[in-house]
Amino acid sequence: MINFETSNSPFFIENKSYVEDIQSQLEDYSPKFSGFCNAYGYDVDIKLIRTVYPATIKLYKHQSTQAGSLKPIYSVDFYKTEIGLSKIYKNDIVKIGKSKLHRIFTSSLNKQFLPSPFYITTSKEGISEEVIDFIKQYQVENLLLENQKLKVTIPTKVKDFAILETLESLIKNSI
Repeated sequence: MINFETSNSPFFIENKSYVEDIQSQLEDYSPKFSGFCNAYGYDVDIKLIRTVYPATIKLYKHQSTQAGSLKPIYSVDFYKTEIGLSKIYKNDIVKIGKSKLHRIFTSSLNKQFLPSPFYITTSKEGISEEVIDFIKQYQVENLLLENQKLKVTIPTKVKDFAILETLESLIKNSI
């Protein structure tokens, strides 16, 4: 259950609206929600009991202010979405992330498809265009497939959770 710390703030209304929208998008997956939502942000954990790949989703939004005691002068919103899928019966290892140092060791074949500073380490030959397009479309920060689990970190607010079907398709066809 999500604890909504009610306030008359327009920021609370916006945050609550986003969390409720996600709840309605995922209701067909028998979700279990936990966490909180207030005017400063939200921290929500979601567990989906799925028929193919059980999923966990973590939604974060936190606000930090640098000056001002009553009115934030320099406020910064920090967003992060983490999606984890398990029971992926593949023995492949795929690591994609941002690091200029790791990029040096990425094959030239993969470098031509991934923008800098992305790197890729994989136990198989190359990476498909679908994976590259997914990384660019969702501004993926990290993608890790190992030990039959997939974890994707996105440093933005994900508004459409059709992303789950996209990930399932990538697992079946491209990763």
